[in-house]
Amino acid sequence: MGYDTPAALYKMVPVEEALEKVLSEVRSTKASFQCGISQCVGHVLDQDVVAPAAIPDKALSIMDGFAVQAGDDTKEFAVVGENRAGNVDDDLVVSKGGCCYITTGSPLPRGSDAVVMIEDTKTSTAADGKRVMEVLGDAVKNMAVGHNVRQIGSDMALGEVVLGKGKLLESADIGILASLGFQSVAVVSKPLAAFMSTGDEVVDVGTGREASRKGRHQIYDANRPVLLSCAQPYCSEVMDLGITGDDQARLELSFQKAVDNNVDVLVTSGGVSMGDSDLIKPILEQKGKVHFGKVMMKPGKPLTFATVEGREKGRKLLVFGLPGNPVSSFVTFNLVVVPALRKLAGWTNPRLRRMGVRTADKIAMDPKRPEYHRVTLSLPPLDPFSYGCKDEDNGNKCSEPLVLVAHSTGFQRSSRLLSLRSANGLVEVPQGSGHIPAGATVSCLLIKGGDFF
Repeated sequence: MGYDTPAALYKMVPVEEALEKVLSEVRSTKASFQCGISQCVGHVLDQDVVAPAAIPDKALSIMDGFAVQAGDDTKEFAVVGENRAGNVDDDLVVSKGGCCYITTGSPLPRGSDAVVMIEDTKTSTAADGKRVMEVLGDAVKNMAVGHNVRQIGSDMALGEVVLGKGKLLESADIGILASLGFQSVAVVSKPLAAFMSTGDEVVDVGTGREASRKGRHQIYDANRPVLLSCAQPYCSEVMDLGITGDDQARLELSFQKAVDNNVDVLVTSGGVSMGDSDLIKPILEQKGKVHFGKVMMKPGKPLTFATVEGREKGRKLLVFGLPGNPVSSFVTFNLVVVPALRKLAGWTNPRLRRMGVRTADKIAMDPKRPEYHRVTLSLPPLDPFSYGCKDEDNGNKCSEPLVLVAHSTGFQRSSRLLSLRSANGLVEVPQGSGHIPAGATVSCLLIKGGDFF
């Protein structure tokens, strides 16, 4: 089979243009669903979450102490009862000269409007056997109404939108939902993605008795395991289509399996260069539309993107042909596939986050292509409780501006997987000659990895 458009004649497109084309083709057709709150971290909300009640719904004590009337100038207060969290006397009333022992989180009894903390008091038993509380100093006399009290609705107001539609749910959000009594919420469904590797030289690691025997001139497949793990946070399910080799019939069968399973995204690795065994582009030309087949970038120039008609009418299968070198595969996956998966999953801003960072090392530039240099980002050491301040701020310990420092992961060859070890950023190195010096401020795309996140 020959190319309808030979690989050598594909227009070389800039990375930004390639990403724009990908995102313009992403249209989610999946419906939202009700997700139990214990399972919905990483999903995007498809509803506004409105507080059905005020939190707290009654005035609560912030401290262990005694509920009193603010401004009461009594020195010795009669202890009329006690309120403990989960064990409350609703009949208690505090009047002038009286107080109620109260624990943190307990509701204030009627008549009280402030709490004096236990450290400012001393308790004893009067001659008649009744308990009394003595205030140390003028702690109550000078107290304002509401002192040491969580007022009704001060955490969340009745009717307040506490989580907006489009919010990517995190662990803290689950606490908000649980505190309001939500058992489930509507979230956007995540996409289904399938992955396959090509190449007669590639064999599966396998497990146990299924472990593959590697021939003398073969290599273990590193791409598929890496890509499957990278995709899991953004997908409802990842489908492993295995290794097809450089066999057209097996490739066609795997493509059809992806279509039959109503896959949203198909990712292949290898088979997109210019050799006569690189069959991905010809198959995509036959089955759908190739939007680009070469990208102005290093690593990852052969990156290919196409759309193929899905099983359902009007539904498109997004196909990404990634290069076979493992680093190229990883970088291109993060640059274009991750944003596509995020958009399918409902993210309002699916692109990788870009930040300015400071280089720790000298970085060589390439005269032919811009490069995505793998780095480990870290924060400079800081003393505890230090903060930025002006020199004239007497008595304050000044710190340097907080800037992420980018440490190169070393030799950047596209086959060297060790250049990905602990990498959590891609420094965007412009096309040119010479070097970017150490200490320069450069743009960097954040990726998951390392220990910074």
